[in-house]
Amino acid sequence: MRERVNNVLKVFSDNNETNIYAYKSSDFDDLYTICDELKEDKNIFVFYPEEKPECLYDIYEYTQENFPFLLIKCKSKNVFLCYEQLIMLSDFINISTIKNKIIILEDNFIRYKHFSFNESYVINKLKKKEFQDDEISLINSIYDCRIKTFLNGESLVYDYLDENIVSNLNYEIKNIFAQHAGSINVSKEDIEKINNDNSIVYLSQIKDYNIKCDEFFTAYEDNRFLEYIEKEKPHCVVIIGEADFIKKHKNMFNLWRNIYSQTTFKFVDCSDIEEEYNIDFMPYLKKYWKSEKFRNYKIYDFDNNEKLVDISQEKILKYIMNQIYRCKNKKQWSDIFFIASTGSGKSLLYQLPSIILEENKDMVLVISPLISLMKDQIYHLRNDMGIKFAAYINSELSFDEREEVLRGIKQKRYSLVYVSPEFLQVSYNMSEILKERELGLVVVDEAHCVSNWGKEFRTDYGYLGDYIERLKKKESKNFPILALTATAVYKGELGTVDEIMTLLHFNDERKVYFCDVKRNNIEININRVSTGNEDYQIKKEDITLREIKSLVRQNKKAIVYTLWKSHAYKLYNLLDKDIKEKVSLYLGDTKPEERSEAEKRFKNNDINVMIATKAFGMGVDIDDIKIVYHHTLTGNVCDYVQEIGRAARNKNINGIAYTYFMDKDFQYYRKLKGMSRPSNYQLSMILNKINQEYRYQSRKNRHCRELNIPLESLAFAFTEKDRKSSEQKIRQSLFLIEKDLKGAIKVYPKDDYSLYYCTVKEEMKNDFIYKYKEYIDNNIVSKESNKRFEKTYRWNPCRVSDIGDIFSFDLNKYWENQQKDLSFRNVKRKFFNGELFDEKYEVSPRVKIAITLLKNMMKHLLY
Repeated sequence: MRERVNNVLKVFSDNNETNIYAYKSSDFDDLYTICDELKEDKNIFVFYPEEKPECLYDIYEYTQENFPFLLIKCKSKNVFLCYEQLIMLSDFINISTIKNKIIILEDNFIRYKHFSFNESYVINKLKKKEFQDDEISLINSIYDCRIKTFLNGESLVYDYLDENIVSNLNYEIKNIFAQHAGSINVSKEDIEKINNDNSIVYLSQIKDYNIKCDEFFTAYEDNRFLEYIEKEKPHCVVIIGEADFIKKHKNMFNLWRNIYSQTTFKFVDCSDIEEEYNIDFMPYLKKYWKSEKFRNYKIYDFDNNEKLVDISQEKILKYIMNQIYRCKNKKQWSDIFFIASTGSGKSLLYQLPSIILEENKDMVLVISPLISLMKDQIYHLRNDMGIKFAAYINSELSFDEREEVLRGIKQKRYSLVYVSPEFLQVSYNMSEILKERELGLVVVDEAHCVSNWGKEFRTDYGYLGDYIERLKKKESKNFPILALTATAVYKGELGTVDEIMTLLHFNDERKVYFCDVKRNNIEININRVSTGNEDYQIKKEDITLREIKSLVRQNKKAIVYTLWKSHAYKLYNLLDKDIKEKVSLYLGDTKPEERSEAEKRFKNNDINVMIATKAFGMGVDIDDIKIVYHHTLTGNVCDYVQEIGRAARNKNINGIAYTYFMDKDFQYYRKLKGMSRPSNYQLSMILNKINQEYRYQSRKNRHCRELNIPLESLAFAFTEKDRKSSEQKIRQSLFLIEKDLKGAIKVYPKDDYSLYYCTVKEEMKNDFIYKYKEYIDNNIVSKESNKRFEKTYRWNPCRVSDIGDIFSFDLNKYWENQQKDLSFRNVKRKFFNGELFDEKYEVSPRVKIAITLLKNMMKHLLY
């Protein structure tokens, strides 16, 4: 085809650099024509036989004899060869020594690659399984061949076995044929989702699909199409067309089904075939990320024996943007789950789309588990990349700071917003603002927390999917969900991918990208140790103390992980004073300022060993940690992957993750699981209580369809004295019950406190206290003591104070006793809007703000 030849020649005329060009096509006739024309250019070295090869082995012998010339010529000239030769070169040299950029000229015109040399001879040999001769052996080393029947008989089609030959090189793929504007691009992958080798495709409407192959028929070829079905009896026929057209011709297609009963007919709406999103991402990559090349990911193809395939970051970005625009255009879209190792550029997959979406003031909402993660991301976005429309909002911000961010979101000054799941679900203001903003994408960062934490100590993560689903239904909003993590298990007993997608209410058209997450620069050593006659606890501590001392004396940067914070405290306290100076603690209950100081000292090498629980896992981005040591087992596989992933984040260093394992180590794991999960007996008690409440309410009201139950009424099932711990256990139990009962029970987020504050007009105070006395803590702040100031104004005495005494009001108790037909959120809304009490009392809500002066702030106040 002359067009193929011209397009290849044009690549050379448009480029002034010295590169190696690899022609990747099954059309070797055109290859020979291209070689002849390129030889006329003195700046191009054509690395291909002068005489037309009669077999693949001729090309191999030429490459073996002449590869030294290629190594010399590529330093000063462009080099042209076929892709097969690039694979063959790996037999003779280390290809990574080639420093030239390799441009692969991909033939994107044909669907199947057909073998070009002595095809009938090779087919015959393969059928007889005669693999001894050199030609067949070479073919099997380069190609994955299969024999396929077409209209004109049998043909040998192939894919390359070594698609990753250039994965570690500086390379670029260029399509030989340009995509036609406005066309729908049906790729091989698109068809193979609904198709197999014994199938054909019928285009029921004439469109430019960029595919021309014997297995494709158009509406103008009905006779030939039906003749083919009659003769070949294909397993499946895929009919592609507009939905209305298929519906209009339903009778005709049903007739085909009846006549050709041995064939399955599948119908595909044109709009369901992925449309190509044509924006150029490169200017954004250069401007904000200061890079000129997108990353490549090795992604498992679970439909093809878990084969690893190369997919570029750019292609995934296009897919994400496609889903956003399909959603905006009210077409079917896919939710996306992307699993890749830490430091692999996951954040770019939503940050770059947020820049594009911000142009229309569409919002990207990022749900993130850790405050430190949010702060690091926002600092990097604002200071390093100049993205000023990014902000975060969480419990660490002051009241005024939160209000400022919320105003900014409402006024569309912030369009990339990071938020914690707890704040998102509890904040009434945030929910109101989300009603007004157009959501382009919702991102769940560190999505493994949905499964791991959702069942344990942060049930708000488990309920996150329910909240997102309510937001979609209640506000009639549609948006894709992008879930990101470095630690998820695809299938099996410990599989979490399906569970996470279910908890997040992914739609049926979900897409999973599961990258190869192996960290080749981390060595894992598990050393089995017997306790013998020694005390297990003492021996375990002695080994860990020995390792800490050794790490300090060798000045190796290391994290020592413990499952319990009590273990961490004990190990630290057993250290000698001189060793302690180079060691710090980082635990779940460590104060924020102490955490920040410990992390800073560790980062700056003031200390070189950190004793930590998993609180010092996710979000820790220190690239020169060489050692991760585990004192005890982790809670699960995901935690282990997260924790060892702190080592060797700089790819130029090697890390070691090791532990000394003893049989009794499992006792801590089992104890933790027993403590963190409610027992079946406790779950049964809660279910019985809910049943009793429902029966009682049903007797009072036969039409009772819903029942509001305060969490505190279920606290009897647990022994926790601490209210917060008790509530956490209750929410955890209800989460497990709810998921088993498939939504029959709904748990809504509620504030961590139930005391609210209000003031009542002085003359109505006594009546108000009498009516609501069981909910009031009388006279928290008197009117007299609450004077703002007293001075002279225009020669007259002036005094500013509140309208009356301030009371604390137990809103939770009031809700339980008086307003159980409403949700707690509605009761709270009525309280703050002045609608909860009789108008005659003139009740005004008040906000109590506690200010604590930290010790480390004193130095700032002394100057």
